Amino acid sequence: MDTSNIEQKYLLTFNNRRWQISELMKNIIIIVDGEKNIEEITKELNSSMEINLLTEDVFKIIENLLKNNDLLENMSPDRPLENTSKNKHMWFKVPIIKGSAVKRFKFLSIFYNKTLLIILLSLSLMLQIYSYANLITFSNYYEIMKLNSPNFIYIMLLLNLGTICHEFGHMAAFMKHDLEPGNIGFAFYLTMPVLYSDVSNSWGLTRKQRFLIDVGGIYFNNIYNFLLCILGLLLHNSTFIFASFVIFVSNIGNFNPFLKMDGYWAVSDLLGIPNLHNQMRNWISSKFYGFFHINTTCNIETIRTREKKAFYVYSVFGLLYIFFFVYSMILLFINSFNKLIILKAALKSILMKNVSMLKVLMLIAENFGTLLIVILIARMIIVSGKNLIKVKNVLTKILKESPKFTSLNNSAKKT
Repeated sequence: MDTSNIEQKYLLTFNNRRWQISELMKNIIIIVDGEKNIEEITKELNSSMEINLLTEDVFKIIENLLKNNDLLENMSPDRPLENTSKNKHMWFKVPIIKGSAVKRFKFLSIFYNKTLLIILLSLSLMLQIYSYANLITFSNYYEIMKLNSPNFIYIMLLLNLGTICHEFGHMAAFMKHDLEPGNIGFAFYLTMPVLYSDVSNSWGLTRKQRFLIDVGGIYFNNIYNFLLCILGLLLHNSTFIFASFVIFVSNIGNFNPFLKMDGYWAVSDLLGIPNLHNQMRNWISSKFYGFFHINTTCNIETIRTREKKAFYVYSVFGLLYIFFFVYSMILLFINSFNKLIILKAALKSILMKNVSMLKVLMLIAENFGTLLIVILIARMIIVSGKNLIKVKNVLTKILKESPKFTSLNNSAKKT
């Protein structure tokens, strides 16, 4: 497996789940055949790797890492395999396009020919810059994006088509390597509705290949924007230009490396550090415990120097972004909650005057977005509260995470 770790790492796949494992773990898995006892396994392991592990050490690895992840047959027959691929920040997943249907679009991989990619991307960026600089004014932009604008519905249709195009950009780069595509679906990430592409099988590719998959959605959006700008110029219709501009701005936001969007996966794969958020949290925790002279394990110490320096910079800015994001969410929640209080008072006043139910429903519909924001942020607060409880448990009992076995199951989606 291509990572920035000093030691060689391997990819373990089982029941659509994936782990990054060390050479020691790889050899243990090979030796465990269901017939050897723990003493024989330890003896063969020490002999083949020229190490000196105790029987208790090998038993602990097998018990805690293999058995608890249902990687040993007949060890827990009464307990079904758990779906460990769930991302707690991405929820309400609904498949929209099955992998078998996605596979029919493998021909789109031709757009990843190096020469064609450079030509299309260059032409697209030049045309977009020209169009936005000469045909868009901010006053017109805000006017056309109003809900009562006659062109708003057309722009929304073009934006939704661009979102689907984005996901096929990930899939086209993925299928370029003759891999079996997963589903394209809808979900909520934190409080945002998103589409996602299941490209879990890409962990076996090189870091550069995974990076191309990460930015594939943005690349396809640029091709889509190129077509929109051409249509807008030929038809003298600014709606196409405005739609492409919104997608362009959205692509810039997609580069945010601190939320699990394209920018995050790109940074993770460029650095060769899977589970980048977890590694950042572990590193910050180790520094926190260090103030109290408590030693904790941190996997980041085992990666190469250049990537380690980049990781430190990422972690510092990531921590600042988290504070900013939490502060913004608190303000948004308070503002939305106050609007709901005003809405409640307005509904009470309307009902007392015995007005038609239609007006009541219209008032609720107008404030539906505010209600949805409050519900989504409340859910995020509940999830964060559960995490704080876990942190409290960590403070009372230092959890030493093994550097030999890293799950990749919560980091296998591109949005």
